[in-house]
This record gives sequence, C-alpha cells and structure tokens, in this order.
Amino acid sequence: MCGRCLNDTTHTSDSVCNCISHSCRCYSFPTSSCNESSVKQSREVPVIFDSSSTNNTDVLNNYASLESLKDVYVDDIVLTGTDTIEITKLKMYLDKTFKIKDLGRLHYFLGMEILDTARGVLISQRKFVLDLLKEYECSNYTSLSSPLDPNVKLRANEGASLSDPTYYRKLVGKLNFLTNTRMDIAFSVQQLSQFMQDPRLPHLQAAFHLLRYIKQDPSLGVYLSRNFDCTMRAYCDSDWATCPDSRRSISGYLILLGDSPISWKSKKQETISLSSAEAEYRSLRKVVGELVYLKFPIRER
Repeated sequence: MCGRCLNDTTHTSDSVCNCISHSCRCYSFPTSSCNESSVKQSREVPVIFDSSSTNNTDVLNNYASLESLKDVYVDDIVLTGTDTIEITKLKMYLDKTFKIKDLGRLHYFLGMEILDTARGVLISQRKFVLDLLKEYECSNYTSLSSPLDPNVKLRANEGASLSDPTYYRKLVGKLNFLTNTRMDIAFSVQQLSQFMQDPRLPHLQAAFHLLRYIKQDPSLGVYLSRNFDCTMRAYCDSDWATCPDSRRSISGYLILLGDSPISWKSKKQETISLSSAEAEYRSLRKVVGELVYLKFPIRER
C-alpha cells in the first residue's frame, strides 16, 4: 500500500513512478555538511522522469557536477545541499524543462512536517497523528503512558474474530507509516503486524491502546542535530522467545549518526533461538548488516 496516496499501488524507495502527467512540486532544503574532511560531497546525476520524454535519464546531464542531493517521489522533489546558488540554478533548469512549482523551503513532505531550527531539524507527523486520532474517534480519550499494556500477552488465536478485518489492517498500516518518525512505537507496531491475516478483538484493543499512547504527544518525532560529529554508533537488543505462539525472539536496533537517529527496526527473528545468548547474536548480526549497508552511501558523501 502506498503511504502517500493510501491506495493499492506499491512504491519502493529505489524506484520512481514514470507516469507523471502534470507539473512537479519542488522544495529546497539548504543544509550544512557534517565534516568536509571525512564526508565527500555527492556528485550524482539526478534522474527525473517525464511521460513525454523517451530518454529521461539524460535530461539533467548538464548538472552532473552539482553538489547536492535529490529526492524524487512521483511528482514531489526535494533538493538539498550546501550550495544554495547551485540549488537555485537547478530549480530554474527544472522549471524551464518540466514547469515545476517551487514551494520554497521544505516544511511539509509526504505527511511529514519539517521544522528547521538553528541547532537542527525536527521531523514529525503531527497532522497525520491528529487526523488518525480523529478518524478512529480517539480524540476525546485519555492518553496513556505506555505503547502496549505490559500485562497483556497477545496470541494469534485468542479472542473473537473481527467482522471487518480490513478495519484493523488499515489502522495497523497507518501506524506502520507513523514509525517513519516514531521509533518509540516500532516494537508495538511489529507486535500488531503479526495478526494481519486473522485479527481478533484483543488485537484491536491493543491497537487502540497504542492510539491513546501517541495521543500523549502528537508532535513527537525525530530530531536531526547540526553538530559536526559523524561518528556512527549502534545499539541492539533482543527479547528471547517473546512470541507465545512460535517461541521466536524479537530483534531490535537503533543506529545514530552523531546524535541523530538514522535507522531503527524491530522484527521477529527468522528461526527459534535456543538461548538468550543466541538471540543476542542474531540481533547483533542484523545491526552489523545494517551498518555495512549504511557505510557506503555515507562514504560517498
């Protein structure tokens, strides 16, 4: 399901829709580099797709030397870099070629609100949370201090089946989209995602418990600091045999670039661990694999 339009279309981060039939929207977001001595600037060729062009990949070859980053999602484009003059030139070129609409500095993108401050950038989904609470009629409920009830152990076949499973699946899908900026609910959403095939009443009650938790602070999000520390640190943990049905463990990790979180995940392990030490090693393997993956794009910058 597409997190942007909430339809059945699947979009991946490595592909861009090539059926744009209307003008693009462009945002600019000037940034400062982490550490010019250790982080190289990007000199990639931006790839822009246009339905009327037969050779889209060569459209912007004139800007192959531009020191910036480009993020393209369907008809929305984010430009960021350290050279505001070059960003302005690129926007002029895009407008001449594709007739874009320049919306200025980045404030809102794909349901995420960006607050730029002198010390860093706060990315949240406040409007998405408020709309979610209103849609599921939780605005008047009292907030809770924990994502899930620690005294409740969810099981697959426990409780009455829901008459409309789509209601639960849609709610969990939106909560999963919220984990883009709310790492504090990653474990809870992972727990609820296990029961998408046959959701039961206790699962729906747990999902509403999570809604009441996020109501406590809808503006909570990810803070990206402007400090020049680009040291990468990682933390991982596991919950041994936490699943009462399969006895599989849960792995979780958090990766920081300086003081800024850049990657986090909570996922059930593929196989059963015979000891807590084995579960810890599996969790460590996951975070090491993610570190190796993140190492290359950071070195290229």
